[in-house]
Amino acid sequence: MCFIKKAVTLAVLFAVAFNLHAMPTEGDAEEYTVPVIVPDTLGSEAFGADDEATAFSVKKLIVPTALVAAGVTVYSTPWLRKNIDKEVQKELSRHSGFPDLVDEALVFAPATAIFVLDWCGVPARHSFKDRMLVSASSAMIGLGTNYVAKSLIGRRRPDGSERNSFPSSHTTAAFIGAHILMKEYRHVSPWIGVGGYVAATAVGILRMTENRHWLSDVVAGAGWGMLSVEVGYLLLPWLSKTIRLGDRQQSLTVNPAFGSNWAGLGFHCAF
Repeated sequence: MCFIKKAVTLAVLFAVAFNLHAMPTEGDAEEYTVPVIVPDTLGSEAFGADDEATAFSVKKLIVPTALVAAGVTVYSTPWLRKNIDKEVQKELSRHSGFPDLVDEALVFAPATAIFVLDWCGVPARHSFKDRMLVSASSAMIGLGTNYVAKSLIGRRRPDGSERNSFPSSHTTAAFIGAHILMKEYRHVSPWIGVGGYVAATAVGILRMTENRHWLSDVVAGAGWGMLSVEVGYLLLPWLSKTIRLGDRQQSLTVNPAFGSNWAGLGFHCAF
């Protein structure tokens, strides 16, 4: 029980830190208090060239880059691997036993909320089409490069099963969803973003308790996911203009699927 309390506290602290980094500064106050806009009638161009989500800013890269750098530093330094990765893993391995379905389901939670909240009447910053575009591009960039890195680095997992531990793709996927969730709904409430980051951080913690990843894998994976989202939003204006899907009715059907030791989501999109 003590471990669970510590893990929850850690997840919340990480989430608040991520969200505070993304909170607008005093100069952005007017942008932060934008009026409610009907989300699926407007594309990213409705916010103009000053759309904060798609505008480049070095400040946005500080936390993601720091996380990736921290993960790489710990992994590449023998003393840090021994005194951080292995010590943390030794402690977390005492608290294994969580069902695999928990982290597998949590991976999808932030990404699902990106669309579900809009259907529940909470206005997203961008249209349905643009949210699909940025989600798809971020996932392809983040998970594609993640797979290449795993293959090239070849780090053995804590349980000794495979050599594809660094960085954590589950954590990358979870933070892709959480970071988009924050960007799309923080004008409504920053706590929506906090919830996404809590879920994503929980995924990373669970991957470690299951002996599937080291701490440095998870930290680097989190930053990896956030960086891919920043690239996805930079590409969004171009993607939105290039990919014309017309004015037909837009819909998304989500079908959850579960097995004895697996979980997944099926998506059907109509534009």
